[in-house]
Amino acid sequence: TKSLGEHVFANKKALTKLEEILHPIIRRNLKRFLANNDKEKIAFFDIPLLFEKKLHKNYNFIIYTTIDSKTQKKRVLERTQMNEDKYEKILKNQTKMTEKLKKFVSLELNTNQEKSDLEIKIKKFIRNVVV
Repeated sequence: TKSLGEHVFANKKALTKLEEILHPIIRRNLKRFLANNDKEKIAFFDIPLLFEKKLHKNYNFIIYTTIDSKTQKKRVLERTQMNEDKYEKILKNQTKMTEKLKKFVSLELNTNQEKSDLEIKIKKFIRNVVV
């Protein structure tokens, strides 16, 4: 049997229908989260389709992560319910970073680096942007 992910990434209409159901729920949960955390100086969101769904203009800062394709594929295929076919279909739905989109990126991080190096860069970035 096909998983839901395999089905929707192979069928654009099914993906659109699923997004029509899920995205309003996600937006409500985001609003609730922000209301419950309105005293916080900073909040992070992991939004895989940030640029694809034109959401990037809604955020003050964007941390964009990159990785070489070999490592990305290895990491993704280690996930449960993931296979090569599904991985390739997901990649086809992702927008490639362009110069036009790069202007919205506040910090770009290559996640091939050591975790400790990434933590230093993120902490430095936060110190510079949090007032």
